[in-house]
Amino acid sequence: MASIISVTITHDSGGSDRRLHYSIVLEDNDNVQSTHEIGPIVADAGFDASAHANKKAQQLLTGAANDEDNQIIERVESEDSLTITLNPKWSTSKRIAKKLIRYMMRERDPRIVVALEPLIDYLRANYNANQLANWLDITTQQVLKMNRRINAILDDVGTVKAQMALFDAEQEEIEDD
Repeated sequence: MASIISVTITHDSGGSDRRLHYSIVLEDNDNVQSTHEIGPIVADAGFDASAHANKKAQQLLTGAANDEDNQIIERVESEDSLTITLNPKWSTSKRIAKKLIRYMMRERDPRIVVALEPLIDYLRANYNANQLANWLDITTQQVLKMNRRINAILDDVGTVKAQMALFDAEQEEIEDD
């Protein structure tokens, strides 16, 4: 799991008008470390630099997970939804799957269901309707309604995929002015 490896105050000028610098090392889910240099931060003599540095480290870690979650929708168009979900870099599989399924529930475009088909198959194999409702923080009725919509789209998935391929083949490059 992504974590904070170290938080180091690399410079503290001391005195009443302190200047602080921090070095924060984060590690992602692939065990790749990244260093973030923070500063200068100007503070008074009573400022708790250690607490502030740790708070900043947590903000960086949370921000990396949120950034990954926010970019996940765009990635589904070009990558396998199950692979994306099961291999997060900063976030967790549950957060990503939850975001994708909730996105699918809000949007009307059947292409989203087709793109999420591997993830949907995985969830169907591992969760019943009640478990999925609890996991997504929705009602069982909403899960059943979602399931009917998914079934209707996936029952006709061959036609949808053929139409999408035809559209992509005929799509022209249109440039912005």
